[in-house]
Amino acid sequence: MATVNGTDLTEKDYVMQYAAQRNQYVLTAGSEDVLSQPSADNPKKTVDQAIKENTLKNMIQMELVKQDAAKSNIAVDQSKVDEEIKAIITQMGGEEIYKQKLEALGSTPEFYKSYLTELQLMKSYYETKIKEFEPTDEEIQKYYDKNKDNFFKAKASHILVETVEEANKLKKELNKGADFAEMAKENSKDPGSAANGGSLGEFKNGDMVAEFNDVVKILKVGEISDPVKSKFGYHIVKVDEKSARTLDEVKEELKQQLTQAKFTDYIEKMQKDAKISEYLDATKEIQIPEEYQLKNVPGKDAEQKTEGNAAKEGNKKDEAADAEKKNESKN
Repeated sequence: MATVNGTDLTEKDYVMQYAAQRNQYVLTAGSEDVLSQPSADNPKKTVDQAIKENTLKNMIQMELVKQDAAKSNIAVDQSKVDEEIKAIITQMGGEEIYKQKLEALGSTPEFYKSYLTELQLMKSYYETKIKEFEPTDEEIQKYYDKNKDNFFKAKASHILVETVEEANKLKKELNKGADFAEMAKENSKDPGSAANGGSLGEFKNGDMVAEFNDVVKILKVGEISDPVKSKFGYHIVKVDEKSARTLDEVKEELKQQLTQAKFTDYIEKMQKDAKISEYLDATKEIQIPEEYQLKNVPGKDAEQKTEGNAAKEGNKKDEAADAEKKNESKN
């Protein structure tokens, strides 16, 4: 299916991984119909095609991690994996039930063990490797000085409504001098703040949705924003108090942020520098071995029962029609 720096990713392993991802989607959605629906990330592709592509992408990333982990002498403590499996078996009530549940989910003990092993490797790799990318105090100071305006704490109030028309109407009233708190009590659809005149209390940068955060960042104390759209609706925002957060307040937060950014850059460079060849046609149907198929596909049992009932009804109607013909011939 692919070659990563000379290491082959086999079709057998790919099919197992694909089946696991596919089964998870079906179980979550409650029906196999989800597979033929447009993908959220790319409506031109089906969910099934996206699963196929993401499966290979994840396998390639995992192989790169394995190769880099080997260079850094990062290995999995297999005894920890075995202990985790034993704990799961005990929790489920025995090995037989454990195997039955895996079988019902289209998995096997061998595959599940390899899955847990990879998870353990990823955890060990991340915990070990991330330490290499911790920024110096000088780097943290430099970043803070350059982005000081992004770090604030504030108290703000808002009025939340469903449509931009409502928001514009309320903004006009506020521009004429209407009391913000009273307008919030009477009109805001946010049950958590409306009764308090729209007050959200104190928060810091990053606590609110991005659109809300961005408008609070640029508003001065006492200013009221134009309508701002977020996933919750349309906000009219008023900043009641605002002050800068000091370096001491944000230092640990910045340390984690910069460390993660460096680690992400490292992973992206590793992928860019790798010699990768892919051989995947996402439109091609993949035959999944029976052992990796869901045993109780959501929705299928109901469909089969419905079809069975329909067949029975059809038989009853045929029998009734035959009886009626016989009676007519007798008469």
